[in-house]
Amino acid sequence: MNLAERIGVLDQLGQRLLAGDEYLDAVIHRTEYNNKWFSKDYQNKAIKAIASQFLQKKKLEQWVGKYSIPETTSADNIKNIAIIPDGNIPLANFHDVLSVFMAGHRSKIKLHENDQYLLPCLLKFLKEIDPRTESYFELAQQLIDFQGVIISGEPKMLTAYRNYFDKYPNIIRGRLNSVAVLNGAESDVELLKLGDDIFQYFGWSNRSVSKVYLPKGYEIKRLLEVLHEFKELVLNNKYKNNFDYNFSLCSLNRIPFHINGCMILIEETRIRSRISSLHYEFYEDVETLEKSLEAHSAEIENIVATPELLKQNSIPFGKTHFPDLGDYANGVDTMRFLEGV
Repeated sequence: MNLAERIGVLDQLGQRLLAGDEYLDAVIHRTEYNNKWFSKDYQNKAIKAIASQFLQKKKLEQWVGKYSIPETTSADNIKNIAIIPDGNIPLANFHDVLSVFMAGHRSKIKLHENDQYLLPCLLKFLKEIDPRTESYFELAQQLIDFQGVIISGEPKMLTAYRNYFDKYPNIIRGRLNSVAVLNGAESDVELLKLGDDIFQYFGWSNRSVSKVYLPKGYEIKRLLEVLHEFKELVLNNKYKNNFDYNFSLCSLNRIPFHINGCMILIEETRIRSRISSLHYEFYEDVETLEKSLEAHSAEIENIVATPELLKQNSIPFGKTHFPDLGDYANGVDTMRFLEGV
C-alpha cells in the first residue's frame, strides 16, 4: 500500500468509529468485563478521541507532511517494529501502531492483559476496509524477528526492558503525569474541565493531572466543592477501594488532607499521586514556579493552565486527553525514530 492509500483506510476507519458499530459495542462490553478500570464510558471516550484527533484525512496528511516518508516503501526497506503497550488506559499505544503503519513498516504487537480486545477489533475493521492492511500488523505472543522496539510501561519494568532491548533501536517510556497551575480566577466551568483532566480514566493516564499548583491563600474548599461533581467515580468498586485505602493510609499516618467524597487532596511536593488522590502545592509567584516546573520537566507530560499565565508551553483545561497527532508521549518523536530505524 502506498502512503495515500494508508491515509485513506485510516480516514475510513475514523468514520466507522464515529458512526458507531454493534460489534464494537460488544467488544467494549467484553473489555469492561475483563477489566473494570476500562468502563464503557471511558472506552468510548478513548475511541472517540482517536477517531476525531488521529483518524482524519487532513490531519494525517498535515502530520506526515513534516517527515520524509516515501509515497511507496520497497520490500527491502520495510522493518518489523515490536510494540509492547502499557495497559493503563484503553488503546494506550494506538498512536504507536498508527505511526508504524504510516511509516510503511509492520507492527508486531504483544497485547497487554488489561486490553486484549479493542485493538484486534480495530485491526479487524481495517482488514474489512482493505484486506491489504492485514500484512502490516501481527498480534504476537512472543516477539522475534524485529528491527526496532517501542515500549511503554510501569517504572518498575523499565530497567528490565532496557537491559533486554538495549541492543535494538528503541523507544522505552515510563509513566509521566500532568500538572495544573491555577491563578485563583478560574470559573467553575474551567474547574470542571480540570476535573476531566484529573479524573478521566480514573487518573491512570500518563496525561492525567496528578498535582495542582495553587496561589498562596487559595481557598481549597471551593476546589473541593466543584470537583465533588465527579462523585459518581466511587460507584466503581476498584476506584472506591483505592479511595478507602488512601483515606485509611492518611488517617493512620496522621497525614493532613482534605476530602470531598471522591478525592483526597494532600499537600505534597511530589508530582505523582495515588489513584483517588491529588497533590497540591502553594506558590508565591509565577516566575519562581516556572523554575520549579522546569526542574521537574522530566516527570511532567503536560502543564494545564489558563492561556498566557505561563511562559512555558501549556494546554487549556479539559484538553489533556485529546492530544493531536504531533503530541508525542514523553516528548519523544516516534516518527523521527521510525525514519532512522
